[in-house]
Amino acid sequence: MTATTETSGTATADELVQVAPGLIAEIAGNGDFTVDKLLDLLVEPDRAMDRDARFPDVPAKLSITDAVKARMRQLPSVFAKVSPETRRELEPSELTGLSDEINVIDALTDLLSKRREQIAEYARVHMDVEAERLGKTEGKTRIAEGKAAGHWLLAGPGDPHNVTVPGYEDAWQQRYVKGSSTVDAKILAKLVLSGAITQAEFNAMTRTTRVLDKDKMAVAIRKNPGRFLQILASITKKGAPSASLYPPKKPARAASSK
Repeated sequence: MTATTETSGTATADELVQVAPGLIAEIAGNGDFTVDKLLDLLVEPDRAMDRDARFPDVPAKLSITDAVKARMRQLPSVFAKVSPETRRELEPSELTGLSDEINVIDALTDLLSKRREQIAEYARVHMDVEAERLGKTEGKTRIAEGKAAGHWLLAGPGDPHNVTVPGYEDAWQQRYVKGSSTVDAKILAKLVLSGAITQAEFNAMTRTTRVLDKDKMAVAIRKNPGRFLQILASITKKGAPSASLYPPKKPARAASSK
C-alpha cells in the first residue's frame, strides 16, 4: 500500500489534512488494511529541522578530579571483595567494604556515563563533517529530536551509514529509526468543536468508555455512605509497604590523638 502523492502537516483545530487521492482510491477498493499501517502514509513528520540551522555545540572536555582518580585507584582493591555465598549477617568489616565499593562505583559511573555520551557526540560530529566533505548531505534532512537532534540523518531504512575505524572489523554506524505515528484524541475533539467534522464523524471514530470517577464517587458516598463505602472498600487494592536502600556516604573521621 503506497501513497501516490505526498501529504503534509497535522490537522489544526479548524481544518483537515488533505489526503492523496491515490491513497483514498486504493483504500476504497481494498478493505485489507490496518489503521496502524495507514498512519505512516497519511502525514509527514510534524517536526522538522531547517537544513541551515545551527549545529549542536561540540561537548567541552571532561576532566578527572583528584577525588575521582583516587576512586579509580581504589576500585581493584574493593571490587567484589565482599561476596557472601550464604544467607547470613555481614561482618562489620564486610559492611564497610560494601559501602566503600558502592561509593567508588557511584563516583565512577557518573563520570563514565557522561564520557560515553561525549564519545557518541564526537562520532556524530565526525559523521556530519565527513559527509559534508564527501558531498553526501545533498537531499538529506537534519534529525529533529532526541540525543542526535541537529545532526544529519545520513542513514535510510535498511541502509545504515558507516564510518570505518582502523583496527576494527566493524564500523561506527548510524541506523535509521522510523518516527512513531500516533493519533491524538484531543485534536479530534477540537475538530468537532470547530465544526471541521460532525459529531457523527467523531462518534464513528470513538467509543463510549465508562471509567472510575473519584468526584462522582464522593457525591455517591455523601448520599449513601453506608452503601458506597462498602463498594469502595470492595474495589480498593492497596500495595504492600516497600523500602528504599541508601548506602552511607560519609566515612567516619579518624579519632584525633592527644
